[in-house]
Amino acid sequence: MNIKLELKLKRETLALVKKAAILADKRGIKAWLVGGLVRDIMLGGKDGDVDITVEGDGMAFARALADLNGAAYKGFEKFGTGKVFFRDGRRIDVASARSEKYRYTASLPEIKFTTLEKDLFRRDFTINSMAIALNGEKAGELLDPFGGMKDIKEKKLRAIHDKSFLDDPTRILRGIRFEGRFGFKMEKKTAGLLKQAVKAGAFGRAPGERLRDELLLFFAEPDPLKPLLKLEKFGITRAIHRDIKTDKITSSFFNKLKKHKGNPPGLDCGLLYMLSIAPTPAALRRLKSASRWIKAAGGLIDLKAAVKILSIKGQKRSAVYSMLAGKEPEALYFFSIISEGKEIKNNIGIFMEKTGKIKADLTGADLRGLGIKPGPVYSKLLKRALLGKIDGEAPGKKEQLELVKAVMNSEK
Repeated sequence: MNIKLELKLKRETLALVKKAAILADKRGIKAWLVGGLVRDIMLGGKDGDVDITVEGDGMAFARALADLNGAAYKGFEKFGTGKVFFRDGRRIDVASARSEKYRYTASLPEIKFTTLEKDLFRRDFTINSMAIALNGEKAGELLDPFGGMKDIKEKKLRAIHDKSFLDDPTRILRGIRFEGRFGFKMEKKTAGLLKQAVKAGAFGRAPGERLRDELLLFFAEPDPLKPLLKLEKFGITRAIHRDIKTDKITSSFFNKLKKHKGNPPGLDCGLLYMLSIAPTPAALRRLKSASRWIKAAGGLIDLKAAVKILSIKGQKRSAVYSMLAGKEPEALYFFSIISEGKEIKNNIGIFMEKTGKIKADLTGADLRGLGIKPGPVYSKLLKRALLGKIDGEAPGKKEQLELVKAVMNSEK
């Protein structure tokens, strides 16, 4: 089958691909378009990330491509790959055709440079194991050694080989995402391999950062809820960590989020979404998350324990402030979304929009001016002045000074 790329790719992407093809001809090597872009072309799509594989030195090819086009280059010697960054923001990933051998489940693979067909055999699913020749006499020809096109037509997701999921369990997460995105279904044998890998504890060995990155990709899907729930069905979430789950709270969160137009501004949506499936510090530590993410999960636990305080109608704003101050905004927003109580939403909303931004007018210098000796008491007094301002008890600097004096006198 011959593919006319000029009819399948956007002009800008086609220009990048042509530059690579011309360079491959000049260097006398074979270059192929591979990966998700080939799959999407065969599915009727028109664009995507450009991945090229060459039979030869992929790093040298990427470096030459960058030099010819005044682009930036970054190489990864261990894997024989290189990235070319063009000035307009576009990118080409170049790899040497290679085979991979895994010593044990989820280990880093041992690399051996080889032919394109063997390179395609190391990939996850047949629909991702096709290539289009970019240069030479066979330019435009589709290479499909494992029946990817047949599986596309039949809407099947099929693993390339029996050890695929044991070699790399993150492929299971990818497969479930693909099922949701393309409306495909894992064929019977592949589904069996999935269950075997989960039962064998494959996810226990998988690096947390790779699992985290794969899970984050679920949230970029048009409808993330369906594939997320399938993770629970296969026992994948608890295989990663006992605190990771997709349940009624996850469903409620995404269903309610649809009512809000667009993502909330100023928030880390990756963290916000992750709290819906990994709501504890332990779960986020398993996923090698940033310390702020782990702190957010800890704050979420505190919020759950503070439901009674937050549910009181007309609750003093200073009491709400004392409960919520220091909590990560994503934890506050998430808890507000999943909470049923109107007063909880109202109290959190007032804090996030108003009281959480209020600052005291007093400083340490003001306390020194009152003759108060510096020490831990400063923190206590400044906070008391702030709470007085929040409640309207001491709206200005003058009133806050009087409040501090009264506090000091009461403790004599």
